[in-house]
Amino acid sequence: MYLTQAQATLRPWFKETNRGLELTDLDTKPPLKAYETQALKLRGEEVGWQIKVGDLAANLHRDYRQDYQQVFEMCGLAGYHRSLTTIESWASACRSVPHGSRNGLSISYLQVVAPVTDPLDQRDLLKDALEQKMNVASFRAHVAAFRNIIETPEMPPWEERDGKLFEVEKEAYTLEIALQEERAARQRAEQQLENTKSALVTLRSRLEALVKMKPTDLMVNIGQVVEVLKEALEALSRLSLS
Repeated sequence: MYLTQAQATLRPWFKETNRGLELTDLDTKPPLKAYETQALKLRGEEVGWQIKVGDLAANLHRDYRQDYQQVFEMCGLAGYHRSLTTIESWASACRSVPHGSRNGLSISYLQVVAPVTDPLDQRDLLKDALEQKMNVASFRAHVAAFRNIIETPEMPPWEERDGKLFEVEKEAYTLEIALQEERAARQRAEQQLENTKSALVTLRSRLEALVKMKPTDLMVNIGQVVEVLKEALEALSRLSLS
């Protein structure tokens, strides 16, 4: 189907819903400009934008063979600290889970159910998650049981975690940093103690040598005596400072 430039610009090519980003016309490929315009709209969204970016990336790759770097730049995702691998994962999940199977749950749930091949099974599993108010970890176990797969539990994404859990992990991280600093300080103190012990052993041997000298020898070696006494004073000074 041939479209004029005006039609291409004014036509609403995409429809945003809680299920993601849907095409308004499945028979006509949107122009590249329409993708760019839609990407700009997604930049300011706060809810459900991950699924919409995934749909945009999947459709753009299908229609124009654009790599995910293009979507990454168009949507300005560098500011969200997202990687190209994340965009590819979102696009893969959106390709695998059709809009008819979705029910408004986040991209994390789509990624979990994506390996299930039957769209009807996907729909039923996502319905279970919604009705039973499962978190991502519980849903992962639910889908694994459905697929008869035993999977090791993983931490859910940061945006899916309970606020209290985040605070606990943050406090644990702070305590770990403090513990590392304390260990480093203790190692420095132990090293300083060893250096002091070594210096005292040397100084003691020199003082003992002076004590054993005859008075006449002390007068002859007065310069050496003064040097040893200076070392003793310096050692005492270091001990008092530490």
